[in-house]
Amino acid sequence: MRLLASLGLIVTLLAPSSAFAERVALVIGNSAYRHAAPLPNPRNDATDVGAALRKLNFDVVQGLDVDRLGMENAIRTFTQKARGAKVIVFFYAGHGLQVDNTNYLVPVDAKIDATADLNFAAVSLDYVLRQMDAEQRVNLIFLDACRDNPFVGNMDRKLATRTASVGSGLASVKGSIDTMIAFATQPDNVALDGDGRNSPFTAALLKHMQTPGLEIASVLKRVRTDVVSATREKQIPWDHSSLRSDVVLQPQPGKKTGSIAEIVAEEGLRATIPEAELIAGECDRLAADPYSRNKPASVRGVHYKKVTKAAVQACAKAVVADQNNGRLHYQFGRALYYGAGDHGKARTIFKGAYELGATEALTELGRMDFFGHGGPQSYASALKTFEKAAREGDASAIKNLGFMYQLGRGVKVDYDRALKYYAMAPDHPVIMNNLGVLYSLGLGVPKDPVRAVQLFEQAMLGGDDSAPANLASQYEAGEGVPKDLAKARILYEVGATYGDQIAQQALARLKNAR
Repeated sequence: MRLLASLGLIVTLLAPSSAFAERVALVIGNSAYRHAAPLPNPRNDATDVGAALRKLNFDVVQGLDVDRLGMENAIRTFTQKARGAKVIVFFYAGHGLQVDNTNYLVPVDAKIDATADLNFAAVSLDYVLRQMDAEQRVNLIFLDACRDNPFVGNMDRKLATRTASVGSGLASVKGSIDTMIAFATQPDNVALDGDGRNSPFTAALLKHMQTPGLEIASVLKRVRTDVVSATREKQIPWDHSSLRSDVVLQPQPGKKTGSIAEIVAEEGLRATIPEAELIAGECDRLAADPYSRNKPASVRGVHYKKVTKAAVQACAKAVVADQNNGRLHYQFGRALYYGAGDHGKARTIFKGAYELGATEALTELGRMDFFGHGGPQSYASALKTFEKAAREGDASAIKNLGFMYQLGRGVKVDYDRALKYYAMAPDHPVIMNNLGVLYSLGLGVPKDPVRAVQLFEQAMLGGDDSAPANLASQYEAGEGVPKDLAKARILYEVGATYGDQIAQQALARLKNAR
């Protein structure tokens, strides 16, 4: 589902076992920075937290003093191991920074002089959270990464005439349903390393996380009390939680643990959360559209490539429990279409979802006409359907119309018309990527490689899976940025982790060219 343009640019198109561990953790600690001040505690923190989690029956993926590629590999391994897990944990200690309210975790080889460096030198926290949100489960994130930004001096000078903002510590962030995120200190503040083997936050976490029968919210309250006392109120741990059930890391003998759904199923108990709401939450978690304006604010959404067959059963139950909810019907259609590949049933469900008010379902019907899924291929029908959905305000339909005129699919190429559609939803990551292609090639607009690079960077941060390879091609060709094959290779590697075949092919090409 890709179109390869010159210079390897990719326009984002309309976008079509063995036993698993129940508890999986990713633990990273970076101390030995090469281009910034080393930190005394993170390696120790990660070593000790990893050991504690293993005692708590977690399958631990651990990285100590890892570079960018090492972090990517660790995240990929963690994601694979986490399939089917009920509880997953991410712990990070090391340098972290925020730019424009986006948080980044810093590998030991990072050299960051400007915001453009972040895409290939650091790892965005949002990227990690997206990997964790792939399935319905409990996500626990512990971030001892609120130390002061060691690159802020250089970055401030680079940003003196720009609108980007470099902040202190880490910015506030919220996870999706059944997620708890704990920061070593409150947003926009700096945490302390302490004088002992561990930082104040990690020392307190290690002390309380292994307490039998202690629920995670109570663990964090005790951690907060200890850290405030140890730092004389200079540091106040902060957390955000959307957990719907109690989570106990160290079960107390004789006590049952598990999610509300599991307890209800095993014991026949009456749930404390209404059953329909619980079932809807599972469907949201597994099949919600990241770009839907109707999805719950607490839900991050699932990229269409990551919708699995597990979503079919969850959403089937959801639509039975709440038969007039258009959002759930739309998500059931996504589960059938992307997760199960059942185009015929998906088309039927999308039609019903639209009748219940889900405009996004109309856009999916247009997409099915475009590709001939579940019926004959018809660009004319797709165009008509997208136009109707666009009039009703669906950003994905607007994006698809711009794409059709940009590439001439069923219509004559008309860059002016494509640009008019793109201007209707300028913040959509896919539109940013497609605009970047136009500016890079000078199609419908004056050629502007610098603007193209900026758009690819924004699209990448927004989660578009074509943008990393497009940005890499700019570095490979030296268009809009200095030519840098090392940076290009790193960005291609990021694209490859998204499953982007063009990025994977580019990596193979660069390897053969050595």
